[in-house]
Amino acid sequence: MINGKIMPEILLSVLLTNHRLMIQKLLRTIKGEQNTLDNGFDINELHKEIDLIQGCVTRMSDNSFKLKEYYVTLMVVVVTVLLSQECSFATVGAVSLIVTCVFWGLDAFYLKMETLYRWKYEWV
Repeated sequence: MINGKIMPEILLSVLLTNHRLMIQKLLRTIKGEQNTLDNGFDINELHKEIDLIQGCVTRMSDNSFKLKEYYVTLMVVVVTVLLSQECSFATVGAVSLIVTCVFWGLDAFYLKMETLYRWKYEWV
């Protein structure tokens, strides 16, 4: 909950993850298994869920970092090629702005996904 409201992305993510866990909880309750927490979730499965979420957070963070590396490399190549062909500074600036906006949007996407997975981790 953020400011008393549940974010739609978090709710969807929680619902998709909990669907499988709720079915497993129901099956364990029917079978009478005892290796569960007070709320009925299996401890080993909970650890697996946490590991999966940590893996997603790490992957999103790594993707964001790699994207920044590609951005720097591409900007150096673009500026070098455009200036070597004696293009105007307006052309160099326009191409640089377009490349920056594209990479900014992709980086924002990865950072948002990483934040959602961190919220999910805190929830679990």
